[in-house]
Amino acid sequence: MRYWARPQEGHYMLGMGQVVVKRAACENRFSDLSAYHRQLRENWQCLDPDKTGRGPLLFTGFAFSDDQNYEVFPNASIMLPLLLLERRDEMTSLTLSWDMKPDDCAHSVFLHWKKAVRDVIEGLSVTRTSQISASNRLTRISSYPEDDVWLARVDQALASIENGELEKVVLTRRIAVQGERPFSLSRLISSLSDHHANCTIIAQSGARGIAVAATPEGLIRLVNGVVKSDALAGTMGNGYQEITGKDRHEHQLVVDMIRARLIALCDDIVAAEGPSVLKLRALHHLWTPIQAQAKPGVNLLDLAAALHPTPAVGGTPQIAALKWLQRHQEDRLGWYTGAFGWMTPQGDGDLNVILRCALINGGRAELSAGAGIVSGSDPQAELCETELKLKTMLDELEGA
Repeated sequence: MRYWARPQEGHYMLGMGQVVVKRAACENRFSDLSAYHRQLRENWQCLDPDKTGRGPLLFTGFAFSDDQNYEVFPNASIMLPLLLLERRDEMTSLTLSWDMKPDDCAHSVFLHWKKAVRDVIEGLSVTRTSQISASNRLTRISSYPEDDVWLARVDQALASIENGELEKVVLTRRIAVQGERPFSLSRLISSLSDHHANCTIIAQSGARGIAVAATPEGLIRLVNGVVKSDALAGTMGNGYQEITGKDRHEHQLVVDMIRARLIALCDDIVAAEGPSVLKLRALHHLWTPIQAQAKPGVNLLDLAAALHPTPAVGGTPQIAALKWLQRHQEDRLGWYTGAFGWMTPQGDGDLNVILRCALINGGRAELSAGAGIVSGSDPQAELCETELKLKTMLDELEGA
């Protein structure tokens, strides 16, 4: 199952089953996926008898680092769903796909499609459970790393910044909670859509459960040659009084890097003169939208390869920050701070950085959060920032 939604734009997608899938890892993961996408495009045939203007879409995503383990999801993948249910521009469409082999017959394909549609209809027809008034009380059962270890790591990062090795590095931590009852995915997604309509809501099933996120950050969007990216860094509580110099510095590092990395692939790169404040339910971020024109032949994965990881999730200088994180055994669960999204056969699409997320399995959930460490960062304040970010999903889980 793959789910992607942007409630504020009225755009929802659900993919079930898979027709083809390509997995990749290591330093060539983006180029391998991009080559596979171009191979698919050469043999693609799309029929649209109802003239909907819609067609098949591929779901794609990847982990933060190219050598991350496969415990939850493959390191990177691109997948064509058997069935795609999409609602956009007040129209709902159903797209069915198949990887035709020489010995396939139309009737056999039709039976597979018929079963997939029946399964979705049955799933949607299940009587909804009654609303549960009492909250799903959560018990925190673990934290990794422990607070004192994480605070010590912040001190180490500040020392590396002080000696000139780094300008910024992003440190993450995760917690596990246990609910009094199994979490309801439908209630959770519905609540996230209501409370975080200006975010992108993501859900994806994996080997250890279902990963769910309400992320405010778009890594890259490509539509008809127009490229859009979000520079999102600098976090404030919703009662902030003013934007600090530390937040502005942290934010500008992201803006500068995105603009620099797009030069080889884009023309007419334009960023807003100064950041705006993106207001979310529990906290706010500094946000600078960046727009450009893609050069001919550039697709979504080419752009992702150029940008990921931005200083918002990794650090700067990029290579030094990644080596520092590896040396200090930074461990990120699943695709957290990687990205997830979709692509068209033509190479357009939308990828979102996976933030504000949880991996759910029955009544257990693992949540991740991070903080950008720069000169002037206070370790205790950074720990509080991660707790504020965790609260986004903790609040929603209590009602799920």
